[in-house]
Amino acid sequence: MKTDSPHLILRTRQEDSPPTRLLAQGRRLLPWLFGLVLLFIVYQMVAFLRQPPAAEVAPVRQETVVRALAITARIRPRYTNRVTPVVSGRLVKLTREEGEAVQQGEVLAQIFDEAARAALRQAQAVAATQQERWLQSRRDFERARQLHEAGLNSAEELENAQLAREQQEKALQQMQAAVAEAAARREDYVLRAPFNGYILARPVDPGQTVGPETVIYEIATTDQLEVEAEVDEQYLSELELGMPATVSPLGNHRQLYETGLCYIAKGVNTQTGAAIVRFCFLAAPPALPIGLSLDVNLIVARHENALTVPRAAVAGFGSAPYVYVVNDGRTARRPVQVIDWQSERIVVLSGLAAGEAVIMNPRMVSDGMAIRPRPSQTAL
Repeated sequence: MKTDSPHLILRTRQEDSPPTRLLAQGRRLLPWLFGLVLLFIVYQMVAFLRQPPAAEVAPVRQETVVRALAITARIRPRYTNRVTPVVSGRLVKLTREEGEAVQQGEVLAQIFDEAARAALRQAQAVAATQQERWLQSRRDFERARQLHEAGLNSAEELENAQLAREQQEKALQQMQAAVAEAAARREDYVLRAPFNGYILARPVDPGQTVGPETVIYEIATTDQLEVEAEVDEQYLSELELGMPATVSPLGNHRQLYETGLCYIAKGVNTQTGAAIVRFCFLAAPPALPIGLSLDVNLIVARHENALTVPRAAVAGFGSAPYVYVVNDGRTARRPVQVIDWQSERIVVLSGLAAGEAVIMNPRMVSDGMAIRPRPSQTAL
């Protein structure tokens, strides 16, 4: 019987290529690399969380400061007059329109005056009759005097003639006074311009019934103009007569006029909390229309070499103002004295030195707090 001879079966193992070995090694190292990256991220987060918070700071500057008050005003005449009648009646004539110039004494309006004219005519007629009586009494006295000198009448007759003449003269004077009074009453029905100027307003029309409360015309002077504005009561204590100010038509700052503060109202409007102020032109008033809006720049004060900080860096206005300065990375609360003025930067009178850094938002820090100073990009 034939048997199979033993044989050796050889199995050959295929060797891995170099790239395959590197990939296998990388897979074994991947968890370690991931762990290192995660550890680095955790370390950075812990370091970030443990570092002081950033805070914007601004330097204390030393500079020349001009404190000015910018307000809006209007041109107005220094003197105005409302022409009103002293009697009531129907308006029959108006001679001027708005914007027209008038001369002092010029007739502006006429009220129906038939009754006044009738009274004047009657007074004139009575006066004319009385004048004839007076003239006759003078002739009678002259004749009595001549007769008395000729011895043809008595002294009593001469005295009676003289007395009659005096009585008629006195009566004539009374009648003449009545004529003047009637003429004056008729003049009450005529309205005249009180001064040279121009018509601001004419709120009535012919045919209307008017009276002492009716404004017929509003007249303004033409040679004296001024600028009127309202100033909030919080600034009134800073104002003084004579303070300089420049004015210009609204939006046209190339056309500047020099003025001075010439009037400050004693009272404050309880509705608006403001007071009226007026500015007078230092030179001849310009030819600007009444009511024109103006920009006013009132110079309140000038501070040479003043210390200033951003207004946002100061807290405690109205009671005890303070700031936070930065010393060696920590905040320090510092009381200060300031001039509270509505501007981006305010003047510091005491408590700071030039070059110190102040926290821009003092309400977000506390005294002794560690911070990372960061220059503010918004501080002016």
